[in-house]
Amino acid sequence: MKLLALLLGASAVAAKFTPDQCPDSYLYFNRTNVADLADCARLSYECTNSSSIFFDSTSGVALPLYCPTKKSFNLFFEDPDLTGPIALPGVGEVHQINFQGGYKLRDNITAAELKDLADKPSLDEADILNYTGGKGLQLLNMSSIDFPDLVNVSIGLGVRIADSGNLSSLTMPKLEYIHDALLLDLSGGPAISLSFPKLSRVLRGISVTGKIDALDFPALNYSHQINVTTTGDLDCVAFAKSVVNTTDWPIGTAGWPASEEDLANMNSSVVCNSKKASVTMYPAPAPQESTGSRSILDFFGNVMLLAILVAGAGCVV
Repeated sequence: MKLLALLLGASAVAAKFTPDQCPDSYLYFNRTNVADLADCARLSYECTNSSSIFFDSTSGVALPLYCPTKKSFNLFFEDPDLTGPIALPGVGEVHQINFQGGYKLRDNITAAELKDLADKPSLDEADILNYTGGKGLQLLNMSSIDFPDLVNVSIGLGVRIADSGNLSSLTMPKLEYIHDALLLDLSGGPAISLSFPKLSRVLRGISVTGKIDALDFPALNYSHQINVTTTGDLDCVAFAKSVVNTTDWPIGTAGWPASEEDLANMNSSVVCNSKKASVTMYPAPAPQESTGSRSILDFFGNVMLLAILVAGAGCVV
């Protein structure tokens, strides 16, 4: 339970930010501050005198020499009142991106209760019912998410989207690198097709859930485990074949060390479950050459499917 997610609902008036008023690292977007925080994410540069400036790199004006460093932020979108399309152009690097449902504070909450809320180290169920007026988790209501210029997601916890019941479009056409994980839980939402045309490295793996009709990672060359669960029309066999050789195999030998969960599933670099098939794959280890066996090894070296369980692959849904 995040206190800050609750506190988002308490903001009623937003003032125009100056560069030095932008938060240091964490930007919590809500319906009243989204334009100001977008400026922080797009335009903030750090100066050598510990101040900050807003600078538009597309303006044609030279960047001041004393403000050389583009600031990078952790972006959080947890306000259920954020609706419609969300687009954040001009942001090339962030620490992490998190879209997650939140809890809305009741309208008659008092200043004393807000202070009490801010002082609490954690919340139990009774607290949540009290501060929200008995309301549960509110789903996000965004129809689309677009980061047209994003290239790197570094340092933080990757890209995480959950509790989104209305998302029909997600685009990050320039995204190349995710330091942690790509976790997309689009359960309960409409059918969606996803493509990450330039994404090449995801250090902590990929998990996608929802009504996924298409999923494409044409540039991927390294990932941890990949797990997809869809009620849509995704061809799991074709998808698994397209990504299996990008996975860290054996688990934990490259990139991040293996977790207990990794070791428990070490024979499943790629797991994909859809209406059409359930598939488990992992790449074949590189063969050891010996005299007179090259042609045989060349053949078996191309076999990347060592485990496949297909359920109903031949049926038409």
